[in-house]
Amino acid sequence: MQRIKIGRPQYLLYLLHLHLRKMAAASLRKVAVFALCLGSSLILIVPHLGHELLTKSVGCFLAVGLSYLISSWYTGGKISSVRGKAVLVTGCDTGIGNALARHLDSLGFRVFAGCLFAEDSAALRLTAECSKRLEVVQLDVTSDLQVSRAVSYVRDSLSATGDVLWGVVNNAGMACWGEVDWVSLDRYKRLAEVNVWGMIRVTKAFLPFIRNCGGRVVNISSMLGHFSAPGCSAYCITKYGVQAFTDSLRNEVNKFGVSAVIVEPGNFSGGQSAMFTRENMFKDLDRAWSEAPEEVRGVYGTDYFEAFKNALVNASHYTATTSLSLVTEACASALIDANPHERYFPGNWTSKLTVLIFCFLPASFTDVLFRVYQSLFLVKVKWAKSKNQR
Repeated sequence: MQRIKIGRPQYLLYLLHLHLRKMAAASLRKVAVFALCLGSSLILIVPHLGHELLTKSVGCFLAVGLSYLISSWYTGGKISSVRGKAVLVTGCDTGIGNALARHLDSLGFRVFAGCLFAEDSAALRLTAECSKRLEVVQLDVTSDLQVSRAVSYVRDSLSATGDVLWGVVNNAGMACWGEVDWVSLDRYKRLAEVNVWGMIRVTKAFLPFIRNCGGRVVNISSMLGHFSAPGCSAYCITKYGVQAFTDSLRNEVNKFGVSAVIVEPGNFSGGQSAMFTRENMFKDLDRAWSEAPEEVRGVYGTDYFEAFKNALVNASHYTATTSLSLVTEACASALIDANPHERYFPGNWTSKLTVLIFCFLPASFTDVLFRVYQSLFLVKVKWAKSKNQR
């Protein structure tokens, strides 16, 4: 039998055709689920609600809304197997990254755990306490050299076994707290370098691996990627950036069968995430205050700063979730769901309610909420006090 030679352009078109068929099938399944739910509701439920026009109209509206919610959460089951699939996770020294690397290893994934300090005790424990499928990789996401070396290491490691890099989880990040007046421009830049440019640097470096197998890019954002709160501007800017980058990326790589997913953790200050511990938040706020110009500190006054510091940290921790399992499970779902959601929002009910309030109510209303909170827990700034005494 004569073998038909296929040129590279034809082969790429063939791959594109397969990916488009896969995407179309996933969309059709969601449409089918929506139609099934809507039909069942209109036949079995709405007729029993009453005969009044208003009642039936409300029933139809609720049926459409409920059917949409059900179909939007339809993921088509899980991928058939994780065998031969590897995942790179950044920021595995502590917190979410460390917990996620362990969780993915327990699921059977091969894990490349990117650590800022690969020789530190936390990284060594990760290697010792997990299976041989997990490998620690030295990875500073702000360093072009280290990212390039990580690419070479992963390529060589995968080529030796024939595995594929199925997913990249951009988790590495840092936080910064304080009012705009207090936080230096250098700290704004440093935060963006890690949380935004680091994410983009890693994604661009490893995207060819993901494209070749139609895998996943999972970017960790935050509930603060939806709204900004006082004292969180530097952190919120970077998480807005994660949202914007991933939304664009998702619609650019879907033609290759690649899914770009955002995971938006709620408030997990009470968990093992190092940068959200009370001690580290207090330390970060003290640093911002000490680096602020003396003139700025004079405007606000020490009493205001102390009240602000306690209010911010207490509010964060009183409403926090202690376990990181919700986040690790959401990240795992983004990697193993056959048709992953565009966004996953792991968090408790207070986090979800907060996002609903601050995203869907007008700013004129939410600004009042912030001002009421500030009036209850903060003192007047020194400048305002001196002005009132004149």
